[in-house]
Order: sequence, then C-alpha cells, then structure tokens
Amino acid sequence: MPVDAPGITLEADPNVCDSFIASLCAILDSWGRPSDYAYVAGLSGLAFSPVLDTGEDCRAWWMEGGDDIHLDFLGRALGFVVEKVTERQDREWDTHPEPDALSDSRRRYLCRLKTGLANDCGVIVRTWPTWSVLTGWSRDITTIPFTPGPGFEKLCNDACPPYKTNLAYIITPGKPTLLQEDAVEEALTFGARVANGSAGASPFKYGGALYEATAKRLDHDPFCEPCGEKSHTCARRTFRRVVGTAQSAIDFLEQSARVVDTHPDCRKRAIDRYRRIIASTAPYDGLALSAGWSDPAFRLKLKEDVLRMGALHQDAAKALKHLARA
Repeated sequence: MPVDAPGITLEADPNVCDSFIASLCAILDSWGRPSDYAYVAGLSGLAFSPVLDTGEDCRAWWMEGGDDIHLDFLGRALGFVVEKVTERQDREWDTHPEPDALSDSRRRYLCRLKTGLANDCGVIVRTWPTWSVLTGWSRDITTIPFTPGPGFEKLCNDACPPYKTNLAYIITPGKPTLLQEDAVEEALTFGARVANGSAGASPFKYGGALYEATAKRLDHDPFCEPCGEKSHTCARRTFRRVVGTAQSAIDFLEQSARVVDTHPDCRKRAIDRYRRIIASTAPYDGLALSAGWSDPAFRLKLKEDVLRMGALHQDAAKALKHLARA
C-alpha cells in the first residue's frame, strides 16, 4: 500500500486562517470533495470567535490551538471518521524524542500515523506553532514530508516536525450522516456557544477572551515579553487572525442563509458586527502599527479600539444566540 499523499496541498495562510480547519480542507480537497474554508470553519464553530491560549507566552501564537473541537459532528456533517492518536511517555509528554532512541510509545504512535497514510487516510499532526498535514513517509523519520501552510515550513520543521509531535488525527473518508439543514442548525447552536465563550476547555478560551487579553497586554511594555522590541509583529498577527476569523463568520452566515433562513434580522446584526470588527482593525495595518507602536497615545487609542472590538463581538454573540434559538 502507498504511504504517500502527493495530492495534498495546503494553500491557506496560517496567519489568517485556522491551521486545523485549513488542514482538514486540504484533506477533503485531496479526496475530490472541494471544500470552502469558511463553510467548514462555520460548521466547526471556530468561525465565530478567535481563540486565546492562556498558556502561551508569545503573543504571536496565542491564537493557535483549541481548534480540534466538535470533530465528531464535523465528521457526520462532511463525511469522515476521526481517530485521535496521542503519544505518552508514562504519564508525561515525550517532549524531546531522539531519532535514534525512540520510546516504545513513540514508535507505536509513529507506526499508527504511517498505517493511516497507507490506508489512504488523511493525517493531521500537531506540529508547532501550527497544525500540519502529512504528505508522505520516510524511513528517516526526521524527514517525514508534511505541509503546514505557506511560509511555515522551516519554522515548524525546526521547532516541532512530525516525529516530535504528541498529537495527531487520522481522518478516514466516509459518508455524511446529517442532512445539510440539520448540520447548519447544529453548527449555529454550537457556534453561539463558541461566540459567548461557553465552549472549549482549558487552557483555551473563546468569546471575548482574546480582546480582553490584548487590551491588558497593551498596558505592558513589551507587549510580548519573548519578542521584546518586535512585539508589534505579534500584535499584527493577532489582528490578522481577528480579521480572518470575523470574515469566516460573515461568509458562513451568508452561505448558510441559503440553507436555513430563519430570523434574518439576527443574522444581519451578527454579520454587521463582524464587519465592524474588521473595519476597526483597518488603521492598524503592518506599516501603521510599526510606525506608531512606541507612541503612548497611539497605544492608548489602539487599546480603546480593541475594547470596542470586544464589545462588538459580544453583540454579535447575542445575535447568534437568538439566531440559534430561532
């Protein structure tokens, strides 16, 4: 059986898009099931709120993780079966595996991933800082082929390539078991929970958590302690993810209206709030952010706008709650 997946390409920008959803879309595309990123993100619920990883110190990466949620539902809606595969060394993560001295548990873990590829399944691995898709196998485990998305190949390979990962998902093709209308209705219900922050598990938070944390960090200098004087680049990536998430919500709400069109006023209000969140980030593009970063007045205005984004998000969450009840 083959252990290559040469048809898989991942084109979504990991700075803007959620890397787990982008990886899943790449796998679906490779099966001949073209998938729209925003639609899949909406079904997952992740389109409705940026995530905050409270355990991440770098403010460039505190929007990563917590995205492997609601997967059984996604499988029923889109037609696949998901298997979670983890590597444990006794009771702790095997965080520093040596290629020439792998633990038995790590060997079993890697063997399971290889078998998944051989069975024509998609394999998503928790490389760092983003998720990646395995695109083949190698007898030299340090060179297992994978794709994390444009521009992240070297970063993920240096920090945490596939053989060092502790978590993966094997995606086996199947048939959808939910009608599209039922899938959209359930997605809106779960999405409303994501938006108001009642979904997810520690250390990941949804709702307005990222906006609140960003506003608080803007009172600190540096904004990102690990990055110091380059902290503005971390803030820039935070805003890019905010924009990407809000745009996914808009796109899903517009697309799903063709399937379930109840309470159009609530839908319209939610879309409007997400659009206003995007508009609020416009004054802080890359050049403007770097130019004004050291100006206290600029930082104060930025903080006020971030708090305003958080208020807009809460208003969108209320609209989604009413939409989900409709």
